[in-house]
Amino acid sequence: MHSSHGALLFLAPLILLLWFIVALVALGVSLWRGRSLSKWYWTTLGSAVLVGGILSTPQTFYQWMFIESFAKSAHSADLMCYAAAEGNARTVRGYLEHGVPLEATDYEGSTAMYAAAAGGSVPVLQMLLMKGARIDATNSYGDSPLDIAIENKHPEAVALLKSHGASQIHGTPEQREAASQAIVRKEMSRLASTQ
Repeated sequence: MHSSHGALLFLAPLILLLWFIVALVALGVSLWRGRSLSKWYWTTLGSAVLVGGILSTPQTFYQWMFIESFAKSAHSADLMCYAAAEGNARTVRGYLEHGVPLEATDYEGSTAMYAAAAGGSVPVLQMLLMKGARIDATNSYGDSPLDIAIENKHPEAVALLKSHGASQIHGTPEQREAASQAIVRKEMSRLASTQ
């Protein structure tokens, strides 16, 4: 958001909405006055519809469409954990099938198992358990999937994890502080390298 490009992307839906309103007003005025509309108008309206269609396409469509290249990226574990937290079992399975390790961790040291527990996604948890994911893999803060499922109040996920013998592990204050500092340092380093 610090760059003008980021602000433009953030404002894109609002700009598109204004674009539609102006186009509809122009259409209404032209029809009321009995005038024909120019090619420029139809091109503009067609472009607005195309952009609106692209922006309204569900994110999971793009994840699945480009999953092979996403799975090869440096952020593949983050993307897989995000899909797990969102409950998208198909996308998580796709990342695994394209070579992302089952125990890959995101920037907080969380596995897909942890992310699915955080999101309360029972189907993703079941799929990961069938593939052999470690049920008590803790993140950088020292928290287990069962701990986050309990904290986020996901009773179905808690019941599933307990039925498979999960332990509630909660990180110590020292672990949490060390993890927080490490994550901040890593992010500061990343930001410094991009400038």
